[in-house]
Amino acid sequence: MVQTKLAVMLAAAALLCPSCVSWERIAVNGHMTGVTALSGADVDAALGTIDSVYHSPSGRDFASGTTTAEVARAIIGVQPEMVGVKEVIGHSDRVLTKRYPGRELPNWASDTFKKVGEKYFRTAVDVAFVNMGGIRVDMPQGDILVDDMLSMFPFHNKPVLMSLKGEDLLKIFQGMALGRQLAFSGAEAVVSNKALESLTVGGEAVDPGRVYKVLTIDFLLEGGDGYSMKDNALEIKIAEEDLKEYMVDYLREFTAAGGVITAERDGRYINRNWETK
Repeated sequence: MVQTKLAVMLAAAALLCPSCVSWERIAVNGHMTGVTALSGADVDAALGTIDSVYHSPSGRDFASGTTTAEVARAIIGVQPEMVGVKEVIGHSDRVLTKRYPGRELPNWASDTFKKVGEKYFRTAVDVAFVNMGGIRVDMPQGDILVDDMLSMFPFHNKPVLMSLKGEDLLKIFQGMALGRQLAFSGAEAVVSNKALESLTVGGEAVDPGRVYKVLTIDFLLEGGDGYSMKDNALEIKIAEEDLKEYMVDYLREFTAAGGVITAERDGRYINRNWETK
């Protein structure tokens, strides 16, 4: 069994209802053909070759016109166009799951986004937010491809830097307490019974009158998931490219420097009601 992704996207649904689009990682049974998941460099070894017949990696041949041969012909035929997304750009030491804020993948995604934003906008960021629905698949263990990042962050969401008063930052976290969950970096929050109990940034309680540098995406800026973060923003700067492009570039540099993807649950988000379930 090999793991791959089945990405199902309906164009109209993606435009009208991004949360309606689903990505699912499924198990593929390659026992008849020996087909395995591939990167851009090992198409023949992973998928086999095809001429008048399909020569599968298992050594078994399938005659032209059979379902297996025709599917193989279609898949192998598009591989030259797929080389770019099959590039290995990272390595993860484990599977990172999303599920709730404070889990491994939301932590990694928001922490990495914060670093990306600080580099692009050339300033320190106090708090960074990514909507949970914008992280579409888990991080697999092992080699990470460009395809994994594009599947994880598939939407046209641009990074946004804004200046926001503490009182408005508190409102965002109160929205999380009410159930509108976000992945975040740079803060620690405790909620209970749909109320925000405490919020600290940089180890200090949030000051309602202080101005904070907040990194987000334009989806949340414009009302996505019930948020309209531009309301009361003192300054707004929007990046030129989509978040996924910056995440791919960051991961390439991170890996070239010897980095390995890892993340932990660090207690940044405590929902006391979840602890009893």
